[in-house]
Order: sequence, then structure tokens, then C-alpha cells
Amino acid sequence: PVATPEVDDAASNSDATVVDAPPKPAQDDRIEQAISLIDEGNVEEATGILEKILEENPNDERALVEMSMIHLIDNRDTQAAVPYLERALKVNPKQRMVLAELVNAYSEGGRIDEGMEFLSKMQDKAKGEDSSYISMGIGQMLLVDGRSDEATRHLDRAVEGIKSNPDLLSNLGDTYSLVGDSDKAIQTYKKAVEARKGEISRLAKDGKPIEQKQQILLRNQIEIVREYYKRGMLDEAAEATETAESLLPGNHLSDNWRKLIEKRRREG
Repeated sequence: PVATPEVDDAASNSDATVVDAPPKPAQDDRIEQAISLIDEGNVEEATGILEKILEENPNDERALVEMSMIHLIDNRDTQAAVPYLERALKVNPKQRMVLAELVNAYSEGGRIDEGMEFLSKMQDKAKGEDSSYISMGIGQMLLVDGRSDEATRHLDRAVEGIKSNPDLLSNLGDTYSLVGDSDKAIQTYKKAVEARKGEISRLAKDGKPIEQKQQILLRNQIEIVREYYKRGMLDEAAEATETAESLLPGNHLSDNWRKLIEKRRREG
């Protein structure tokens, strides 16, 4: 006779627990999987994963950003990235990278008017700091379009609303310098320096590394030196150089600028 296999009583019980199918990977895990696939060059499979995530959650910020990066970097199709960048910006108006890429995409595609319309509609609904970020994007787009006077009004509004963000203040200082408004560039760089000092103080208090932030602080201060130097304001440039030295003693940038200022003074 054929032996009958033993049957576990618990398994044969009608009330026994049914083994579920393996749980679906968490959304973050799937995004990490997609990023790994992109790094391996398997863009098509990564795109499928990200599209599935966006079917389930159309407002997943990370998935939207990764999809836009696939189009920008891997597919080299800037305009295909625009819908994803727009959606990501709606989810989080404070995404500086998204805002910058969107402004670039509108500009490269000759879609300035369309971009202005999109950002203006966002501006109408934005509040607080979100509104300031959108103002910065509008200002930068107007600069690309050669409308510097209009751009300055929006950039002024942005500065007013983001006084405590050193990275954005630094970017805005660069923008003012680009349009030739040295006074506002200097004012904004000074605000960036003060905001950066506060950031460094908080990091140091928490026992976190500050070396990288100190280097950025120095560069912000050197931009002030550069603006004064361009205008021939050598006394102010020299004073700003001494401030740079005090922020990070022994740095080569301060020394180079000190020599350059002294040389220009000798040359009259």
C-alpha cells in the first residue's frame, strides 16, 4: 500500500491562517529600485516602475522628479520633461532644482509665454514662502527674455520672503549681479552671509560638520568683494576682504583679492 503523507492538523483546520502573497514593496523601495535601474542603464524598466507609482499616486514628488530627470538626462528630451516638472513644482514649490530646470526647459523650447502663464497661475494661489520661490522663478524667466526691469520687481519680492535661506539669497545675489544691479547684489549677498552664519551656528551647536558651509560662506563674502572691485570701490573691497579673512583665516581667496586690490591702487 502507498503510504499516506501525514497531514498537519493546523493546516487541515478550516480556521487555519492562509499565507498571504508577498507584500508589495514600499513606494520608497520601488523608487530606489528605479534609480538603481537607471544607474545600470535600464531606463525602460525604471520608467515602467515610476509610471506605475504615478498611476497609484499622481502626486508622488520623488517619482515625478525622477521621471523628469530620465527625460532630461537619459532621453535628452527637455520638452518631454516639462509636464513632470510642472507637476512636481505644484506638489512642492520650494524645489529649487525643479524650478531651475523648468525655467531652462521653457527657455530652451521658446515657451517663455507659456512658462510665464504657468508660474503666474501658481503665484496667484501661492502663499508665504511658496510665493517667494515662484517669484524667483518668474524673475529668472523674465531675465532670460531680456526683461530685466520686470525681473527685478519679482526678484525683490522673492528676497523679501526668503530672508533666512542662504542658498536662495546667494542665487538671487548672482541674479542681481547678472542684470548689473550691483547695489542689490551686494545687499543680497550680505543677507546670504548673515543667514549662512546662523546656519553654521546651528550646525555647530548640534555637533554637525560645518566645513563645507564655511567654504560657501567665504564664497558669498568674496562675491561682495568682487562687486565692490568691479565698481572701483577699492576701500570697500579691501574692507570686505578683511571680513572674508576673519570668516575663514588663512584662506587663499582673501589673500589673492588683497593683492589684486593693492595692485590696482598702485596703478592708480
